[in-house]
Amino acid sequence: MQALATKIDYEWLEQKFGFRTTPMEESIFTIRADELSRRERMQEFLTTYGDLLKATDISAPAAYLAAYFSMVAITLQGSISLWNRGLELPLDAITIQLCTAGAYYKLVIVVQSPKETIGPEEENARHNWCKDTLRTYYRDTAYPLLATISEVSGYDLGQLWGQFPTRFNYYISALQQELQQSGEREPEQASYYQAQLDRLNQDYSIVKQLSADVFGRVKNPLDVKVRWLEDPKDCTKQIRMKNACCLYYKTGEGQYCYTCPRLKETDREERLQKLRSM
Repeated sequence: MQALATKIDYEWLEQKFGFRTTPMEESIFTIRADELSRRERMQEFLTTYGDLLKATDISAPAAYLAAYFSMVAITLQGSISLWNRGLELPLDAITIQLCTAGAYYKLVIVVQSPKETIGPEEENARHNWCKDTLRTYYRDTAYPLLATISEVSGYDLGQLWGQFPTRFNYYISALQQELQQSGEREPEQASYYQAQLDRLNQDYSIVKQLSADVFGRVKNPLDVKVRWLEDPKDCTKQIRMKNACCLYYKTGEGQYCYTCPRLKETDREERLQKLRSM
């Protein structure tokens, strides 16, 4: 992360969050996000993706698409906090590419020539700007797309939203650690990194305070309690339980993840011991 940067570092955003401003040269399926608002196009995309995943039904690629799309929200959150810049992200500005990644497949989110807005510096004005920017994204971009995913796949909208906080908590925590470490490495800029860390935490609290109707829910799906599990790699550490099942078990593997909230505790303990022995 570049100290005292005044412009959004899109290379850094791509490295951290996979947010691209140029499309991949090769893809299996490329589509604009607004086209996915049409049921037949969403059905086509989920069917194609599901076949590649060897999924038992299209609810699995639906969950995967929602999880990947959460990275757009995380990118927006990062740009607001780190550079005080918002991004205009209507559905027609976002392209989704389905690409190969070795023996696997991945989704790539592309926003070419992203339009930026500059946040005010005064505290109250900035708070309102941040809230308005986040509300616009969730209400006008994320919610309509997830609603169509749910409608076409039959997978519960709440479970699709549940893919967001799992990734949010992971990446926000990683950013917090990076800012702290940057301040330690560059003591002459320690106050700068601390200010960024404070702003990151404050801005993350704003998204948790957004009205539930922005998400089409009765409760804000990003305002969740984190549950902790013993880390299989180190019994002195803990890792987060996922907030919702990612449906990995429907992709040919036939088993729940160790961090899945659906896993029975007796089965989780058995999985823990098995992972420890590997």
